[in-house]
Formats: sequence, C-alpha cells, structure tokens
Amino acid sequence: MIGRNVELNTLNEAYNLDMGTICVLYGREGMGKTTLIKEYTKDKQSLWFYALPGSEKEQKRHFIQAVTAQTNRALMNFTEPDDTYEQLLINALRQMSGSVVLVIEDFIHLIKASDSFFTDIVKVINNKTINVSLQVILTTSSIYFVENNLVSAVGSAAMYINSFIKLRVFSFVETVRMFPQYGVEDIIRLYAITGGVPGYLACFAPDRSLKDNIINEILKPEGKLHLAGYEFVKNELRETGVYNTILATLASGREKLNDIYEYTGYGRDKISVYIKHLMERDIVEKLFSYDSKGYVNSKKGLYRINDSYVYFWYRFIYGQFTALTCMDSERFYERFIQEDLKKYASDAFVMVGQEYLELLGNSGGLQFNIARKGSWYGKNGDVDIIAEGTEGTCLIGKTNSTDKPMTQKDYEELLANAELAGITPQYVYLFSLGGFTEELRIFSEKNMEPLIKLIGMEEL
Repeated sequence: MIGRNVELNTLNEAYNLDMGTICVLYGREGMGKTTLIKEYTKDKQSLWFYALPGSEKEQKRHFIQAVTAQTNRALMNFTEPDDTYEQLLINALRQMSGSVVLVIEDFIHLIKASDSFFTDIVKVINNKTINVSLQVILTTSSIYFVENNLVSAVGSAAMYINSFIKLRVFSFVETVRMFPQYGVEDIIRLYAITGGVPGYLACFAPDRSLKDNIINEILKPEGKLHLAGYEFVKNELRETGVYNTILATLASGREKLNDIYEYTGYGRDKISVYIKHLMERDIVEKLFSYDSKGYVNSKKGLYRINDSYVYFWYRFIYGQFTALTCMDSERFYERFIQEDLKKYASDAFVMVGQEYLELLGNSGGLQFNIARKGSWYGKNGDVDIIAEGTEGTCLIGKTNSTDKPMTQKDYEELLANAELAGITPQYVYLFSLGGFTEELRIFSEKNMEPLIKLIGMEEL
C-alpha cells in the first residue's frame, strides 16, 4: 500500500498489545482513512459501523442493524435501542473471542448525540466478562474537532485514547509512484493541483495526460472534482460567502491583511476571525520567514492557502465559473489555465526541492545533518529553501518551474536576498525545470565557495 506503512505499523503495534486499545484516526476528507482500515483489517476479525447524523436512539438502531448484517446474528432479538452503548457492544462481542477490531467511522456524530458513548467504549475496553481483546478505531474527517474539541467533549475518558494518527498527504515521491508514466513537469503540476491528497489523486487516470485529466475530472460538470474545492470549504464552514471572498482574494496573490481589507471591504477584525477559522482547519496558513538576522528586510503578516486543491479551485475556477459553464472545457483550459499553470506550480516545486534535500540527507548525500529548515520572504525577493545544520553550516536553494533556463543573474539575486536575510551559505542548490544557461554551468564548475549544485530534470 503506497505511503501508509508508518500508519499500518502503528495500528499493528497496538493490535499486538495484550490489552484493549483506542485509536483516533483522522485527516481531511479524501485522505484514504477507509481504504487504510480495509487494508489493515483484511486479515483480522472486525466489526464496522459508519455513524451518520441522527438521534441517539436512531443511531443505536443503525448499529444493531449493522452488527446483525455482519455477524448473521439476530442482535435485534436480545438488544433494544434504549440499551446503553456498553450493553449493545457487549452483546455484539459476547459470542466472539480473540482479538477484534471495532471500527466506528465519523464517530463525532455519536459523541454529539450521546454524552455516554465514549465512556461506554472505555467500559467495554475494560470489561473482563467478554473473551475479547478489543481494538477500537475511531475515524473522522474533522481535524478541528480532534485537535480542539475532543478532549473537552469526552472529559477524563480521553486518557484512555492510546494513539492519535493524523493521516498526512502523499509526498512527491509517493505521487511519482502512482503516476510512473508522467514526466517531471507534469508530475509537479499534478502535485501542485492535488497537494498529494490520495482521494484527489485517485480521480486522475495515470494513462491519461494531465491536460485530459484536468478537463475531464475538474472542468466538465460530470467530473469527480468539478466542485470539490468549493464543497470542501462549504462542508467545513458556515457563511461560505465570506469565506469564498477571502479565499478568492488570497488566491489572487493578495496575501497581507491590509491587501485583503482593501480588496474585500471587510473590517480587519472580521478578516482576522475568519482567517483564524480557516487556519484551524488547515485551509490557510500564516507564513513566517526563517528566523535570521534579516528580520527588518522580511515580509510580515503573510497568509496563503495551504490546501492545494482549494488554492487551485479558487485561483482558476471560482472567478471564471460563468465562463466555464458557457465554454467548451478544452477551450477553457487553453484560455484560463494552460499558461498560468506553470507559474502556479512554483510553490509545489519549492516543496519538491525541500523533499529532494531531505531524501539526500537521509541517504548521506549531504555534507551535514539538517537541524532546521524553512523559507525567507523578503521585501525585494525570497530565499525559497534554507537548511541549516547543527554546526551552523547553511544551504540555500532557488527553484525555477518555468521552461526558461536559470541564469547566473538568478544565482546572484539569490545571494543578494540571502545577504538581506542575514545568511551566509556554504552550499547553493539551484532547481530548474528549464535547465541552466551555459554561463551558469561553467561558473558553477569553477566556483568553490559557496559550492553550487545544479539540479535539473535529469537529477529529479
């Protein structure tokens, strides 16, 4: 299973403990929680329940029906919806033995409807009258609830949660493995659109070109991702009109609070509150320049859409939605997306460069161990990549996602920005999809301090 070995190992370690355990598995919609658990439980005795919004009594009815269907035991005959969750679960497990995995998806609906659900789970975990070692896996797509409200919602029972597993997006390397036929440029642009979210990547066919995938799955009304960026925001937050306006403003490149204020007309306090809500849900992030001596020359108070597909949707689709409904999908792509997609992929290419250096460091390919890393956002230009070792050794990097070659002038501008940031690098890594001018290649071969490494498509 691509990209989920760490999570599978964590679940298996808990399963092998001679005790009952509770794991909260969470991550935004599309992260593959159900797929992961199906893989994990394929050789294990398990019971599943998918909770939907409803009254406590109605949810208990659904639980009884679900267990009856899975076990072929008429649980309904000796269980009533008025019974506690403890009684329901004990009756479901009474004739089972050995290790059992109980999977409850979207468990927050049960918590919202019942004050006793979680404490009843704990009682069953500790019950000695059943011949079962129970592993409970609770899933949800609400990152905000798990990280901000779960402990207060369940009280002291939270101490019985053995592990929290937050599903991460796929890395660039993992995305490459899913699309082996794609070239470097297209895989970076695919990564920039999907952000490595497994559910989004699964909508794209590896044997179809990136252009055709965008047209068929995003631009056409019947496409799986046609409204996905908007639907994700709508499902997470109320007052979508305000959030749509702020996200469209950020997607247009207006990243400062004052820029958002001037463009939207909303008060600064209102903007701050709504951005806070977006940040709590990992949709928006606040950018902080690398902590260096160049604080005076750095940009401050920058915000950026952190969710790649939301960023793509509000940048390319939201403002042109009328045109999209009226135009042929291919013509829309060629007019509104094709050329700008190269520039759009620049942020993703920075992440690819950072991942490249991490892999290089893990394999012993760097001359020092990276202790901290980041980017520096300057008033006159940025330093895309900064990696510093424990002994103060410093590496900086610049990325170029266009088809134009990187020049010696680009290198000199990077050094000038590094000086403004108060950084003196020993190594410079230049990443370029468009290659490098001959002048820069010759210069890099002769230059010894800082040592220059040119990373083109061949190396990637």
